[in-house]
Order: sequence, then C-alpha cells, then structure tokens
Amino acid sequence: MSSEYDIHVCMVSDQPAPNLLPALDNALGPKDKKIILLVSPQMQKKADGLKNVFKKYSLSTDDVVIQDPYNFSQIQEQLYNCLARYENKNIVLNLTGGTKIMAFAAQSIFERAGKPMFYVKEQDNSVIILQGGKEKSHAPLDKRLKIQDYLLAYGYNSELSEKKLYNSSDFTFELINNISKYEGAVSRTNAYVSSAQDRFSLTFDRTHHDDGTTHFLNLCQKFDLLTAERNQFTFRDEQARSYVCGGWLEEHVYGCINQIGKQKIQDKVLNITIKSLPQAVENEIDVAVLANNYLHIIECKTANIGNLKASDVLYKLNTLKNKLGLRAKCMLVSSRYIDKEYGKKRASDNAKRAKDYKIKVIQRDELRNLKNHLEKWIAEP
Repeated sequence: MSSEYDIHVCMVSDQPAPNLLPALDNALGPKDKKIILLVSPQMQKKADGLKNVFKKYSLSTDDVVIQDPYNFSQIQEQLYNCLARYENKNIVLNLTGGTKIMAFAAQSIFERAGKPMFYVKEQDNSVIILQGGKEKSHAPLDKRLKIQDYLLAYGYNSELSEKKLYNSSDFTFELINNISKYEGAVSRTNAYVSSAQDRFSLTFDRTHHDDGTTHFLNLCQKFDLLTAERNQFTFRDEQARSYVCGGWLEEHVYGCINQIGKQKIQDKVLNITIKSLPQAVENEIDVAVLANNYLHIIECKTANIGNLKASDVLYKLNTLKNKLGLRAKCMLVSSRYIDKEYGKKRASDNAKRAKDYKIKVIQRDELRNLKNHLEKWIAEP
C-alpha cells in the first residue's frame, strides 16, 4: 500500500462503493487527494452523488465527460489529455467501474505511460495494486463505508433519531415468547392511539375489554410502562408510549444486530430519516445495517398488516431497494402474520408479493429466533 497517490482517476458506475472506499482511505493517498471522475451522460447523477460525499470529506473533484462510453479511441484520447494535464502528479487509475470498453481503454493508456492502477476487492475490503503489467501489492483498505455516506452517494440526505433506547429486554422477552397471546392486543393498543383525536396525549380510551388487551395492559403495568383503570390507560411518558406502540420491536431488532460480531457489521443505525435530493421526498427507516458494503434495510411492524395494507409496506421497501442500488437488501419484521386467513381462504397474498420483490420476511413465531435469522440474512450475498 502506498500513500503517494495524490490523484485518483475513477470510472463512475452504478455502484459507488468501489470509488468511495479508496478515495476516502488515507492509506491510499493523502487526505487532500484529488478525484478525477470519468463520467458518461448516463452516469451523471451517480457522479453527483459521489461528489456530494467527496465534498463532505473536503476532497476536490474534476469531471472528464465521456460522451460515448463505448468509443475506445475517444476514451483513450481523453485519458491521454488527462495524463498530460497532471504529468507532474502521482496519479493512479481505479480500474473498478465504468463499462468494459472504458476499463480497457483506460488500462491501455496507463500501462503505456507506466502509471499504476488498482482494483478494489469489495469481498474482503482490499485493493490489488498493478504496475508494469504485474501485481505490485495487495493490501487491505483501512476505510469502512458508513451508512450515511452510502445514502449520500445515492442522492439521499439523512438524519439520525435522537431518541434514547428504552431497553426493556425483560418486557420484550415476555412479549415475544407469548406472542400468540398478545399479538391482537398489541395491534388494538396501536389502533387506540392512532385513532384518538389527540395522538400526542398520554391517556387513551379503549372501546372494549377483551381478555387479550387486559393481559397486555397488565404486562405493560408490570414493567411500569403505563397505568390502566377501567376504560382508560395512561402511558408513563412519551417515550413509554412510543415503545409500547412499536418501538419495542425496533429496539429488539437493533439489539439482535448488536449481538452479531463487530467484524461482520460495518455500521448500524436505529431510526433514520432519509430525504431524496433535490425533491426532498422523505422516508423513515426503522433499522439500517451496512455489512460487506451491502445496505440492509429493515422495516418493523406491530400493527395488523395481514390485509391489503401490507402491500404499502412492501411497495415502500421495494422502491427503496431499487433506488439504493444492487447492493441494497430489504427485510420486513412483523409481530403478526403478514397474510390473514379466514378458515382455508387467504384474504391477501403478501408473502408471494414479498418473494417477488425479493424482500425477506420474519413474522410472529420466528421472532424467537430473530438473531439467527438476521445473521444468516446479512451473510447472504
């Protein structure tokens, strides 16, 4: 590995990680290195995303526009001019990215000029440095991509939640191990809060006194989350309300992620709001994990989505997955089954829709083994 490369030439493609990782790595050039982006018209938005990240780290950029990414001689000429412009600089070519024609053309020019090149191996977060037609060195990168950088590269600003964890693991353990007993009451409690005129109040009326809801409210009382009297229940505070109405599942998922070895997880966040640029369309993500430069998005639901409304959740996840590149994966974690059945008749077919969208689903009884499900899913390519 060398720190002498003060200019990186990168070929912009659909995947930002191979261009971001070496550019942000201080072992592969100084902190103030310059980034030259070879950009075709089709990749201009991707280049803009990369530049947003580079700007965050105070790296300067320059574009070399490749009008036809399949015109070999034209690409060679533009790269020859680029090398002439920076002939007194220590310049290196990142071979990872672009079309194959761009890569062949760039490689031929850099080999002719005797300049070094490198290829990023995302599988083990390393680079292979080539010079003079042979491998010069192979070394790990010291930079691990962060979730907010990944999102920014794809055109999303993000903001992390400031709310504190409730960390009532005993409550969650009791709830998950008796989920069939409590699942309906969890949804009904959510419904009471959602349908109230003042959703930010701490006191809510319940319209009927079935045994399941009573058992659930008693469980919440046991752990000092609320008090219940006759037809009313009152949360201890705003944080307790948020926790009872779904936060417990988000925290449980995040807690299971924390139990997975640090060497497998690059970054993780609980509750992040993302806004697309420049439209500022906003989405909330319950849990996000970055592992092996794959972004894992997890949606957590405790409401009854065993009907057609579940398709909205799945559509949201599928849309995010498609917008966040080939290295984005999605999961839905539900405390209830996502398909409701009446006798032998199924009211919806959300499981099939999730499979078609390639969205992993963990539901109800599977929560008892959630850590293993998450670990296996994260390890999958």
